[in-house]
Amino acid sequence: MVNYTYSKLPTINFNTTPASIARSATGSVYAIGDTTYTTPLNMTLVVGGSVVTSISSDANGLLPDFTLLDRTSCVWKQTGVSFATVLTTSDPVPGPQGNPGDVGAPGAQGVPGDVSTWQPK
Repeated sequence: MVNYTYSKLPTINFNTTPASIARSATGSVYAIGDTTYTTPLNMTLVVGGSVVTSISSDANGLLPDFTLLDRTSCVWKQTGVSFATVLTTSDPVPGPQGNPGDVGAPGAQGVPGDVSTWQPK
């Protein structure tokens, strides 16, 4: 299990023209598939370590830093209105595991990782 951090993410709604920002607004975070917003996720605040189900953006529309267990993306929905925005973790997310020692196919410049055959352009 991995805790993914969401750090200083903006509450921007790109479905409006121009895009709108939810400033000083309270809302909850939901799983991407929870399109009816019925089950808020537990978040752990980075500062203080409190476990909460709702958070508020600041006057600039930025959310406080929080972590979610095993979720690299989620939806923040403002309480009482239809405003919602997708959030993605600010942590690097590892890609698929490759085979140890596999550095890719040889190219025109030689074998990747083999300095004896590699030739600069």
